[in-house]
Amino acid sequence: MPITVGHNCTKNALWLSPELTTQVEENQKDIIIYNATYVEETSSCGNPDISVTPDFVQVADVELIETLPPRTWSVMVVLVKPLDAEQNRLQEFTLEVITDCGRGPSQKVFVIVNDVLDTAPQFTQDHYVVTVSEASSPGTLVVSGIKATEADNSDYIFYTVDFPSEEEALLRYEENVGVIDVYLRAALDFETKRVHSFTVTATDRNGMNSSCEVTINVENVPDSPPVFSLPAYFASIQENLPSVTTRLFDVLHPQI
Repeated sequence: MPITVGHNCTKNALWLSPELTTQVEENQKDIIIYNATYVEETSSCGNPDISVTPDFVQVADVELIETLPPRTWSVMVVLVKPLDAEQNRLQEFTLEVITDCGRGPSQKVFVIVNDVLDTAPQFTQDHYVVTVSEASSPGTLVVSGIKATEADNSDYIFYTVDFPSEEEALLRYEENVGVIDVYLRAALDFETKRVHSFTVTATDRNGMNSSCEVTINVENVPDSPPVFSLPAYFASIQENLPSVTTRLFDVLHPQI
């Protein structure tokens, strides 16, 4: 849609650019992102000085394509700095005109920055640590809410859970709406193993991935009776001795 703004002999100048928006992929530069057409009905104001702000774009070329009134220029705008969709998905720049007769019309152009999958998913924690009682029964939820987020605005994240072979018989996981929950497949035993660990990896559509560690500490529950150090004890005590204290045997607790 033409924009007619100005004063003096530039009052009949206008931009004929059909689109006021353009699109570019993030992290690109040194590419043409916009072509504009500027028209003046008079030649008495000299050649226009066409500039653009801010500085992430530059006017690369201004070509006079029609010399007779109304004079017409083709204006090429080049992206000179890469844009980041994660920081700002909508940018804008303004084309401005100055002639010998004063300031001419300006045109604002919006730049839509299209996201490129260039950032790996990030877990909400680098290391999840929980403590689980060895009295917990199979089926107990022991780790909940393991989740990664995608800065690239992708709705696709694929999870893999790497259980060491000795953990596969004890733990299992479920994925629910992009969140990993871990359950007991079998009861844990403090006396057998006190710490269990595994890795979760999140991968996006572009194959970029990141991992987090999960550690399960087993809490001891006294569940074993005390035991004697020997199956039988024998002692001799001489008669008629005054009152004395004699150590006859030891009793041990395997969990202390």
